[in-house]
Parts: sequence; C-alpha cells; structure tokens
Amino acid sequence: MTSTIITGNGKRDKDIKDEASWFDIAKYPRITFKSSGVTTSDGDYMQMYFVNGNLTIKGISKKVTIPFTFNKTESGGTFKGTLKLNRLDYGIYKSTMLVKDTVEVTITVPVKK
Repeated sequence: MTSTIITGNGKRDKDIKDEASWFDIAKYPRITFKSSGVTTSDGDYMQMYFVNGNLTIKGISKKVTIPFTFNKTESGGTFKGTLKLNRLDYGIYKSTMLVKDTVEVTITVPVKK
C-alpha cells in the first residue's frame, strides 16, 4: 500500500503520498510486484536469492531483480532485500537537484516455519 511509505520525515511522507506528482495514493493506492522466478547463488559469506519480476508503480511496470539475503532463526527467518530504482522511470515527481533520481528501497519479509 502506498499509504504505508515511510521516509523518516513526517512532512515529506505526507507530501509524497498526497501530491499527484509524487505517489498520488488516491489514484494509485498500491505498488505491486509480481514474481516471475527465483534463482540462488552462494556468496562469500551467505547464500543470495534473486527474485525476478515486474514492479508496478503509478501504473508503470518495469522488470526488476531484487537480491535478498536470508537470516535463519529458530521460528523461521527473515528475507531482506535492497533495490535501487530510478524514480523518474515510474513518473515519480520531476528531475530536481533537491531530490536524487535514484532511490534505495529496502524490503524485509519475515517468515515462520
């Protein structure tokens, strides 16, 4: 849900959710990701997972690959991934010196046995 976006700045959070040039949550209430497959590889210290699929933001879909790590616990574990996106590719705001075009999105997915 776009209404759950948190940047760490309350005023900015309100602005990016309400303004049409940013996320326009009234018109686009969801950001969706549809997976098309998962691959794995062994890294130097841990196994990596790569989830491929289509990410849709503001009605614009792009193919992306999200790299994840997995931290196992007794009750399950947590997948954590980081994805760098160019916000302009998804029609989010405009090019400006005040806001970086490339943003980093962190995704945390807890799982249970």
